[in-house]
Amino acid sequence: MVAYSISGTYEKQSAQGMAVWDNYAVLLNDQGFCRIYSLDRKELAGSYRLGSFHKNNHANCASFGVEYPEGNMTFPALYVSECRRPYRCFVENVNLDSAKVIQTLQYQAAGGEAQVVHDWIVDREERKLYGVSRLLVPDGNKASDSLRIIRFPLPLLSDGNVTLTAKDVEEQFHIYLPNLLQGGSIRKGILYLPVGLHTGNEHRKDAERAIVMVNLKRQQVTHILNLQEKLMNEPEDVDFHGKHLLLFCGQTGGIYGSNTKIQIIKKHKIYMNIAVILSGGIGSRMGSNIPKQYIMVAGRPIISYCIDKFVQSNEIDALVIALDKQWIDFIQPYVVMLQLPVYYAEPGETRQHTIYNALKLIRSHGGVDDDVVIIHDSVRPLVSSQVIHDCICGCIANDAAIATISVKDTIYMSAEGNCITDVPKRSTLHAGQTPEAFKLGKYLKIHEERSYEEIAAVTGGAEFAFRCGMKVFLSKGEEINFKLTTPEDLERFEQIVNSNQL
Repeated sequence: MVAYSISGTYEKQSAQGMAVWDNYAVLLNDQGFCRIYSLDRKELAGSYRLGSFHKNNHANCASFGVEYPEGNMTFPALYVSECRRPYRCFVENVNLDSAKVIQTLQYQAAGGEAQVVHDWIVDREERKLYGVSRLLVPDGNKASDSLRIIRFPLPLLSDGNVTLTAKDVEEQFHIYLPNLLQGGSIRKGILYLPVGLHTGNEHRKDAERAIVMVNLKRQQVTHILNLQEKLMNEPEDVDFHGKHLLLFCGQTGGIYGSNTKIQIIKKHKIYMNIAVILSGGIGSRMGSNIPKQYIMVAGRPIISYCIDKFVQSNEIDALVIALDKQWIDFIQPYVVMLQLPVYYAEPGETRQHTIYNALKLIRSHGGVDDDVVIIHDSVRPLVSSQVIHDCICGCIANDAAIATISVKDTIYMSAEGNCITDVPKRSTLHAGQTPEAFKLGKYLKIHEERSYEEIAAVTGGAEFAFRCGMKVFLSKGEEINFKLTTPEDLERFEQIVNSNQL
């Protein structure tokens, strides 16, 4: 069932953007056909062509701004995304019976080349303008699995036509998202993105229908509402009618409301990100009389640098440190002032048993299946916020993720250790680092289903997840995220700290 029955296709053109104001929904179709739908009377209140009507205007996304155009007290200015080259935003003065363009916005490179922006979305509460783009691979013909999200100040209507450049960019970040981008809306710091294609396109990897929620402050996906089984039509655009999120669909159409098809939105808990710092090793190769993670560098133990990196990323909701009890008092001064919950897990006989202990601890403190557990070695103290962010995003969109770097040297395989038996293609090889991130429910389950001996035989957390059928994404690591294993590694880290390069 739908909340409002109205065809998606209009004038033989596909449904595209939608914006809601008061009791009206402005429904757009390709080229710039516009229908004004009365939500209280459940009937059309007007239809016409936008001022920006032309064959190249995809009208992919629509959102209302803050200012009212002169002489119009019914609707604020409407921002319409062209979504095709040159990727303009048409700002329109819309009424029940007509519309006209009053401003045009565009994002250009320094040389004047139009930059790709598929969706222009207004954050009315913060008076910002966001440009959302599905990035293209270098040949320009194929979409990648990454979205770029850029924040600009919202130009005033009195500014006239505006060309935005790099100097106007207040913030930008990327998220992993393989689904086809449709429209979007912002409410209370959350960007809601409908994605995917209508039924019949299951052969395409970008076809899965969903509403993706992006926390703009934390710069990460916090929830994905899967609509694959609930919806056959294409999810085109979303906007809020009061407290209810409305979803405009293509083909036979319909506007779905939060009391019908997408009621689940109001019930789901936002994901928690829990970092697990593994600190149970003894580090025999370092040649120290104490575990290497507790060696002091510039007056602080190595593990404290690692903890700081996760806290400073602003991605983490809770912290679990797996360590021997004798070291809790030692590290307490470095965690006592943290503004997030800190728990301690018992180390196990092996690394994987330690991880299992941490997973059980998280579950016992209320962890739910969709929480993301980010596991990191305490002796990789130079992990960056970007590596943490990318790993979390990769996990949210899949089952798990691991930070990796490309292999630079040619790798030779030898079955018996003396002659080459194979030379794998270097482009297919990736060196694993940490962090590794996993959905709590699935990762805990595969541990519960294995014996103690099977878990003891595990040599890598991501490998274990992969061999148990979980989908593991390879997120981007960094060379600087090296592991402190030998005295030479420690010397290198000390040099970085002493040169203030942290």
